[in-house]
This record gives sequence, C-alpha cells and structure tokens, in this order.
Amino acid sequence: MHAASSLPCGSGVNRNVSSLGVLFFFLSLVCSLFAIRGVAASEATSDVVPLTLVGDHVFISVEIGASGPLAFIFDTGAETTVVNSSISARLGLTSDRRESVSGAGQSFEVAAIRDVPLKVGETALGEFTVQSADLSHLERSFGARIDGIIGFHLLRKRVVEINYDESAIKIYPPGFEYGGPGKQIRLKRRKLVSMVLTMHLDDGDPVEDRMVLDTGAGIAMGLSTPFVNKQDLVSRLAADYSTESLGYSEKASTIWRTRLPLLEFEGFKFKNVPVSLYQVQDGFFSERKHAGVLGNSVLKRFNIVFDYPRRRSWWMLNDRFDGVPFTINCSGLSLATDHSLERVLVDRVKAGSPADAAGLVVGDEVLAVDDIMTGAVPLHVLESRFDRDGERIQIRFLRDGEQRDVVLQLVAPY
Repeated sequence: MHAASSLPCGSGVNRNVSSLGVLFFFLSLVCSLFAIRGVAASEATSDVVPLTLVGDHVFISVEIGASGPLAFIFDTGAETTVVNSSISARLGLTSDRRESVSGAGQSFEVAAIRDVPLKVGETALGEFTVQSADLSHLERSFGARIDGIIGFHLLRKRVVEINYDESAIKIYPPGFEYGGPGKQIRLKRRKLVSMVLTMHLDDGDPVEDRMVLDTGAGIAMGLSTPFVNKQDLVSRLAADYSTESLGYSEKASTIWRTRLPLLEFEGFKFKNVPVSLYQVQDGFFSERKHAGVLGNSVLKRFNIVFDYPRRRSWWMLNDRFDGVPFTINCSGLSLATDHSLERVLVDRVKAGSPADAAGLVVGDEVLAVDDIMTGAVPLHVLESRFDRDGERIQIRFLRDGEQRDVVLQLVAPY
C-alpha cells in the first residue's frame, strides 16, 4: 500500500462519497455483482468479483468470517491485509501484539490480529495475521468508507485478472495457467512484484530501474528518495512544485511533482507522465531496494493478468483508459469530508495557487462546484473539475455562516 492518491504506505488520496456516495457505491457494487455473475457462470473457470473505481483506486467487496460485504481497497502494493480499527472493534477482533510497518514516509506500529478468515467473492483465501489500524484519515480524504486494504493475501497463490473494461476482478483457482492474449512480462517477486521500466529525460540519458507495481497508488509514478538523489532527478526534471500527500500513516510526505517526458516498458510508451519525487527520511520511499512504484494512473490503462506463483503477467491496453491523457490538479485545492463523510471541507490550499488567489482557506465548507452540489456525486467526481487547465470554475462555500462564491482560473502547476 505504498502510495495512496496514492495509498502508501505512501502518497496522498482521492476522495468522497458522503452518505449518499456510500449508498451509491454499494448499490453499484450489488448491481455489478448480478450483471457479472452471469458471465462467471458461463466461464466456470473463475470467480468474478465486481470492482468499483473511486478516483484511481480499486474497491472490491471482502468478507471477514460472517461479516457480510465490506468495502476494501485492492492494493497490489499491500504486503498484508489491513482492517480498519472500527471494523475490528465491530467484529470483536482482538490483538495480542503489535508490529512495525512502513508507510510512504514513516515507520510506525499497528495492532496485529491472528487467524482472521478472509473471503473475496466465492473464494475463501484462508486465515491470516492481519493489521488493524485507524483508516479514518483516508476515509475523510476519499469521502468514502474504507473497511480495509487487501493485496498479497489475494494474489499470493492464484492467477488474478484485473479487467477494467468489465469492471471486474477474476480469480482463478490454484494451479491454473493462463493461456489468453496479452503481452507477457516477467516479474520479480518477494511479497510485492516489480518490473524494469525505462525513463527518458530531456538531457538524452535514459534511466532504467525496477519499480513495484502498485494499484494502491493513485498516482502515475512515485520515485524513492535514494533513487531521486542518485539520479539528480529534481534538477534533471526541473521539479519546482512541492506538495504533501497522505497514505497508510497519518503523517504527510513531502514530494516534488513534475512531468517525465517519456516512460517506456516492454514496447509500451507514455508521454508527459506526472511523477512524484519523494523527499523522506523514513518509510517505504526511503528504501534503496527499489526505485519506487508504478501507480494505478498508469496500471488502470491495461487489463492485467497477474500470476504471482510463476512470476509472470500479461498486459493488454484496455478500451476505457487507453489514450486518455494524464491529468493533474490545476487548482491548488485539496478537499476532504468531515468524520461523518457528509460535509465537504477545504483540506489544504497551496500557497500561490488559483485557490489561494481566490481567497479559499482551510476549513471552508464547500457547497457546490460549478453548480454540482456536494453530496450529489462522489468526491473524486467533484475534484475532477480541478483538472481542466485553462478553464474557469466556480466554487460556492460557507464561512462563518455566510455563503460565498469565488471563481478559480485553473492553471497547470507543472
């Protein structure tokens, strides 16, 4: 879980659903379940589980014992399963020890709970030791319930396909060997899997290194501090826009954001890729054993089959996101909900940004963006209005009981 709007164990996070949004999420999940189960019955080879995209993050339904459906983020960067402490308390899951974990830019301790039975769709994964941690800061940032995070425990013994065109994850039984279409790419695996990517810079000297594949990172790429410093990337990429981002831990990580002229791997090429250059002293992005992560802003452009047991994968450019340009926040404004997940608040304002120039401050309650009322759509849909470089948007907000309107002239910061 190394990058969260990234989910990290690293980066920032994308947002909402409020009470209405949570209801919308589960209704869409249930409707998808009925639509997709028909396909699964005809295939008879896989368990087909609906997925819902909230921003760039994948949500699926997971069960813990007889809990009923819980909303989990599916995160290939998660070395273990995390259960929100509120869910642990509700289900009566108790811990007898604590263990150290690595967030994006911080190491910290969480409760460990033994022998927790996990099930995804009709697939019983087994009993595992899971972590229990307070995820309320992520829930506020997404504006949605997050009951947990799952990754390695789903992937470790099975072939798993992420199919964005069908809004589904397909889980094949142990021993299954995939023989379908796609570009086969070999993977290196410890618990997490990685592959080699090539980054082309304007100075003409390409940089090649291994990146962790991380669907839990709601960014395109996040590069570790040792790698950034070794390659002098802040200077070579002319990075001059710094910001902070949240992840698994509540401590914000400092990063530089810029664009990579060209990213290439196995014949696939992407231009002007947004990249996050981490500047941290602890946690996942301080480690030297990897260059960073390839996040879901890139991964979601493919339907991918992961075969962790054989260290292989197959990649097919999908119809939903292939050719869709990368977007960035052009407002300098970051939103979050309150703890009820209903009220939308200004969470951060970048100094010198369009939001700052318009006079918005932390704590303002946002009522509408371009006449779209907050609560009528998920928060990530509302925030997608901030991606339109060169356009003007109107924000209606409440401060000290007074309703106000401001206009933002959006400008891409990098």
